[in-house]
Amino acid sequence: MQLKARGGGRSGGEQPMKPHVRRVTAYIAARLILREDFGSIYDLATGQNYSVGGTADDATVDVYDYSCSCHISGSNSGSKYSLFHFGESAHITLILVSHKFKGFDFGSGSDFDGGVSGRAIQLYDSRDGQFNRFSV
Repeated sequence: MQLKARGGGRSGGEQPMKPHVRRVTAYIAARLILREDFGSIYDLATGQNYSVGGTADDATVDVYDYSCSCHISGSNSGSKYSLFHFGESAHITLILVSHKFKGFDFGSGSDFDGGVSGRAIQLYDSRDGQFNRFSV
């Protein structure tokens, strides 16, 4: 299920993605791939549901993560979304390929990739080598 992502340049410290950035990235990928609206994402590692709202479609993303009280927004060029996480003041690239996705978190300097199967989302963070699992 892995697609190898490559970042264009490193701006943050090279560390794993922050958990809330990982979660909202998985949420946005699921919204775009499944073309459905979800009010939350469940993190299997924490056993908690996290509220997220807003819009995500073929042209733009504008979501609000209530767990960190911040906006994530951006636009699409082909299958590549250029996002900005206002809470982290960092860019995120997100590329969709069918039910898979890959990208780069400039805040942590981490490549990631994953996939969506039904309502299950898996995101692999290259910095810590961990598979993170969520559901919507």
